[in-house]
Amino acid sequence: MANVGYINKEVAKMYGIPYSELTPEQKKILHEDSVRRAKLIKEREDAVLKNNLKAFEDEAKMEKVLASIYASCQKEILASVTETIAKVQKAGGEWSYANQSALTRSRGLFEQIGEQLKALGQKEQITFRQGLSNIYTDQFLRQVYDLGQSITVKANFNRLNPALIQKTLDYPWSGVMFSDRLWQDKERLGRNLRVGLTQSMILGEGIPQITDRINKGIDTARYNAERVARTETKRVTYCAHDDVYKDTGVEELRYRCANGGDSRTCQYCRADNGKVFKRGEEPTLPRHPNCRCVYIPVVSDTFEDNELNELTGSVRGAENYEKWREAEAKKQEEVKPVEKVSTKTVEKELKENPTPVPEQIKLTDYPQVFYATKPEAKSTQALLDYMNSKTSVDPNVVALYTKMDKLCDGLSDEVVLKVTHGEHRVKRSWNRNFEYVFDVGIPKINPNYIGTYDTNLHEEMHFLDMLITVKDNKDKLPSNMFSQSYKPLIEAFDKATPVIGERAKKLFEDFAKECDIIYKKQQETFDTKHEKLKEQYRSGEIDWKKYNSLFKKLQKEVNEEADNNRRALFGGGVSGLQDIYDAVSKGTFRDTGQVTYGHGSAYYTDRRRTNPNCSESLANYASLCVGHPELIDILAEDYPEIVTALRGCVEAMLKEVPK
Repeated sequence: MANVGYINKEVAKMYGIPYSELTPEQKKILHEDSVRRAKLIKEREDAVLKNNLKAFEDEAKMEKVLASIYASCQKEILASVTETIAKVQKAGGEWSYANQSALTRSRGLFEQIGEQLKALGQKEQITFRQGLSNIYTDQFLRQVYDLGQSITVKANFNRLNPALIQKTLDYPWSGVMFSDRLWQDKERLGRNLRVGLTQSMILGEGIPQITDRINKGIDTARYNAERVARTETKRVTYCAHDDVYKDTGVEELRYRCANGGDSRTCQYCRADNGKVFKRGEEPTLPRHPNCRCVYIPVVSDTFEDNELNELTGSVRGAENYEKWREAEAKKQEEVKPVEKVSTKTVEKELKENPTPVPEQIKLTDYPQVFYATKPEAKSTQALLDYMNSKTSVDPNVVALYTKMDKLCDGLSDEVVLKVTHGEHRVKRSWNRNFEYVFDVGIPKINPNYIGTYDTNLHEEMHFLDMLITVKDNKDKLPSNMFSQSYKPLIEAFDKATPVIGERAKKLFEDFAKECDIIYKKQQETFDTKHEKLKEQYRSGEIDWKKYNSLFKKLQKEVNEEADNNRRALFGGGVSGLQDIYDAVSKGTFRDTGQVTYGHGSAYYTDRRRTNPNCSESLANYASLCVGHPELIDILAEDYPEIVTALRGCVEAMLKEVPK
């Protein structure tokens, strides 16, 4: 922005004289000054818009790097699938889940894909951290330079400290940090690939169809990453500009829509175009994904002859921004040139600074009964491996699971703890020896079915919910659950109006359609096998007793297979989310068919149960936090108070754990 002149004290006095009393010469001077002012305002606006565009030019470079690392991951995943198919075919088998699992038991295909996606996520994190840090630094300095053309700038260059920049990057815009959102997207991609490849195995698809499935999944994930990049670039740019405005004493900001608020601009942004806000009271940017609106600083356009920028006096005399920045970098060690983000720099940083491995959950964090035998230890370890593989979990939820053994220490010596694999529930009863029995009913972990992980986490949270009531009183036996008496959660459910928002409604409708397909296939499978069984009975091959036994077994196997497939739809977790929505409606949603999974009104109107909507929702919430955190976002859109209360309940439970 060029220096367009200044106003001196004599001219300033003219503005205090009524226009009718001004001489022709004075009117000419004021007219020229008003033109100068208008030009200055226009140049300031153009400079901000230009800086905004520069930020997205830098973001485009990030997208190129992202495209490169996604393409590399795409090739690696396809190579793993192709190699596995080759192994299966070499062994004379068909492309099926059972065959690939048997041939690669120690390092299964899905485990390989999981590791490849983890590496992708690490590279992605580095790309974002480097790119956004550079954008913040560049935008901060550009605003200092541009404002310094017309006003005295006292910029705080300490804001360019890496630690402070990282604090800006980690701010949870829309409730989630960009790093968590990226990891959630990677986990969603992993689930979608597992579901797609499983379907591919069932259908016996060839390489072309499998390649198409992988490409579509990767392309969708890359698009999501690019959308996050654009959104975070806007946020970081806004933060950099705002920090400069704080330092320079800018008090008012004028809202400016991209393209002047044309037809492509959303109605909310368009409605505020041109409005002036007091700084600190303006709508935070971005207002939505892909938002490109900016704020133009409203400042005094007057300065004296002897007035120069105290920290950046070279601003007005500098030939351009680049020359000024080069000179300023010599005076401020923190001001470094913008580094180019490339695939090579990402690979170099990953090698030099590998992503730290979070603290792992150990078998000994669980009561011994969960690993007393080899089968139990294998199943429990599989669950812990699943939990340890997650990167965007709620640390408080995971912390609760690690306290299970400590909480069991608070049980009376007269309490017997059992782990069974029949009915899935936590049951309390007295045995013949007058011992109080805690029976934790959970499924054995089956890596083929995501539902076995979810159900384990669900029932174990019920168990923890009961254990918390024991605390450090060994003589006290658990009765009700902690969540059932947690007032904020009870109040949140009492105040909630049962509703299924648009996002949840679309998910549930798609889920129901897929469930219908699975049900039809289930019925066809049952009818075929039942017909063979009836033929065996008619021919005398088996008697009635044997027929009846095999019939019940067939029913159980087919129903369980169908239920496992339904729970695995869309990467899993939808059944648990539906259960929470049903709890809000006290079973009405399940009764009316608006959700497929839920307990129904009979469960919630049973007077023998105290606030079951609280305990069931907590168990589902914990399971979703570990395996499907993106579904919590959907729940929060419809019931933010309930999500807040559930989060608070977990924190309160942790405080109750004996020291």
